[in-house]
Amino acid sequence: MKLFGTSKVNENGNLEIGGVDTVSLVAEHSTPLYVMDQTLIEETIDSMKVAFKSERFETQIAYAGKAFLTMAMVKIVDEKGLDLDVVSEGELYTAYKAGFPMNRVHMHGNNKTTRELEMAIELGIKEIVIDNEDEIIKIENICRKKNKKQAVLLRIDPGIEAHTHQYIKTSGLTSKFGISLFQKNLFDIVKRINDSEFFEFKGFHTHIGSQIFQSAFFMFALDEIFKYLDKLKKELGIIVETVNMGGGFGVYYTEEDDPAPIDEVLKEVITYTEAMEIKYRIGFKTLCIEPGRSIVGNAGTTIYSVGGIKETVIDNEDEIAKIEDICREKGKKQAVLLRIDPGIEAHTHQYIKTSGLTSKFGISLFQKNLFDIVKRINDSEFLEFKGFHTHIGSQIFQSAFFMFALDEIFKYLDRLKKELGIIVETVNMGGGFGVYYTEEDDPAPID
Repeated sequence: MKLFGTSKVNENGNLEIGGVDTVSLVAEHSTPLYVMDQTLIEETIDSMKVAFKSERFETQIAYAGKAFLTMAMVKIVDEKGLDLDVVSEGELYTAYKAGFPMNRVHMHGNNKTTRELEMAIELGIKEIVIDNEDEIIKIENICRKKNKKQAVLLRIDPGIEAHTHQYIKTSGLTSKFGISLFQKNLFDIVKRINDSEFFEFKGFHTHIGSQIFQSAFFMFALDEIFKYLDKLKKELGIIVETVNMGGGFGVYYTEEDDPAPIDEVLKEVITYTEAMEIKYRIGFKTLCIEPGRSIVGNAGTTIYSVGGIKETVIDNEDEIAKIEDICREKGKKQAVLLRIDPGIEAHTHQYIKTSGLTSKFGISLFQKNLFDIVKRINDSEFLEFKGFHTHIGSQIFQSAFFMFALDEIFKYLDRLKKELGIIVETVNMGGGFGVYYTEEDDPAPID
């Protein structure tokens, strides 16, 4: 477990957050309990504010409330001078009850209800992000009825989909969020919004993905957007003043995650946007972002009480020593299964036979020292060896594939009994049973 911010293990061996022992927090509040490191949240916001600045245009950070929103969090966002992004009536109400200035609230969502839009317009929020053509009519009707004019952004899809260290270029035409930058009637949509007596058209919003580890992907999107802004100005005379790049900044969850420091990413995004502004000189004035989990993700800890202890599935040789060390320290004995790979990989109506030696899950049934591993577990004073666990795939449409795996496993169980005298009592076949998602799917009935 990687600790962030003020989190540390104290002299009593307990997790401490913000100088408070979490054991005492549990005694007072019970579990499950969410604990947020306010110091880390505030330091992260301060770091972002320093990094996300430009001398060529205005910058704006809006906290994405969907990441974590309570009245206390709203007050921190307010005190730090950020705007607030909400996606529902509940989040908007939380902000309102906490006394957050409505002229710093943005509303998102690809299926906003009439009630949500009415509440947003009545409260006088800063901006509504229009997600689709139907919403244009909805908002206009509400504004007409209430005699209001509403500032809006239009959410567009620039054809860049990013996640971790990967991205793809798409048409954006199949996305359920926003309108593709390559949709033929986008000019007409922008012109309609810009000309409406009920709208103040501010610009574009986009969101290219989540858990994005490289600033380059934001730059690819910015490149497509600025080319379009230039086209809009030249062909329609419409000047887009605001571009909101959304969020999606990567955070650390597992040892495989290696996000770049957020302040570095933001500085690089600023530098590239400045280059775009210099290149096109189209009247662009404000760059916005909407970080959420990159502000609170590593500041949050969920605390649970252990309600019971079940069999532990050992996935690799290193885990044996780990579990033994823990049991030795606590004076416990743990029932375990050993995860094995029987060399069957299955999906839908297909399967292949493999050695299992390259799988990242479990130990191959054909690994030369598997006998030694099983014997070590079986003979350990800290482990009660119960048997084997396996998982041969996902969306499996034919029972035959489970049978192929069972055949390999039972042959091995027979060998274990004959050569080592070890009797395996339990075999757990895992899951992976197919279900219907699309018209191409035809799983056999589960019974």
